[in-house]
Amino acid sequence: MHIRTRIARSFGCLLACAMMLGVGACGAQTVKPVQDAQGATMYPVKINEAFQSLLYLPLYVAKDKGLFAKHGIVIDGAIGNSGTGGAALTTVLRGDAGFALGGPENVAYMNARGGTVVTGRTQYAIANEPYISQSLEKGLRIVYSWTSVYPEYAYSTFMTSRAFVEKNPQVVQRFVASINDALHYIHGDRRGSIAVARAWFPALQPSVLSAAVQRMIDSNVYPESALITPQAMRTAMQRQINAGNLKAMPEYTNVVNPLFATRAESKS
Repeated sequence: MHIRTRIARSFGCLLACAMMLGVGACGAQTVKPVQDAQGATMYPVKINEAFQSLLYLPLYVAKDKGLFAKHGIVIDGAIGNSGTGGAALTTVLRGDAGFALGGPENVAYMNARGGTVVTGRTQYAIANEPYISQSLEKGLRIVYSWTSVYPEYAYSTFMTSRAFVEKNPQVVQRFVASINDALHYIHGDRRGSIAVARAWFPALQPSVLSAAVQRMIDSNVYPESALITPQAMRTAMQRQINAGNLKAMPEYTNVVNPLFATRAESKS
């Protein structure tokens, strides 16, 4: 029997953090620097995201606003789209990409060596932007926001392997500094950030996109720095424990390497 939607659905915004996560891998290669047209030394890196999402706006800002270039990073080819965070991380483990973008739980799964949820019509739902803003325009309303309860939540992260970090510490530092600058830009220039989002999501209704980005900034879905705190990691992993996907809370330092973000923030 179908349940008709008669009351507002519940939407929760989730915190998207940006930092490096370490897992073992054997396919990492040393990044070879190249010279750009002006003779500057640049480090080409391949990036693979789970899917194109407003959650990943810091990546798009870093690219479009020249923040990667500022730190000597150039994206090698197009940003890959793997469909899931686990698939994106696999490209790193194979050595096909230097960085992946997706949920941090994938690192814990890989370290532990290790569903699909189908829904019909319902009275409540959990969603990310831009679906929240699209639903609000249709008359639904927010009745519960996860960011008010979990202000520190590493929902999406940049991931790489320990091998890549060991072989390319300078590249990792430059990459993290670029993302850290992108997060500062998002909080300092909303109009500019919305303009970047429009370029990457031209099919979205402008009013919906603007509202979505504004709400994500206001609720700190885009954190103010690239550092993943122990609490942000624990919140994300506890969700996976509660769901039965992880047996125990992983050690912070087995999942997160905070050194690069700490250095980037100290120099910003």
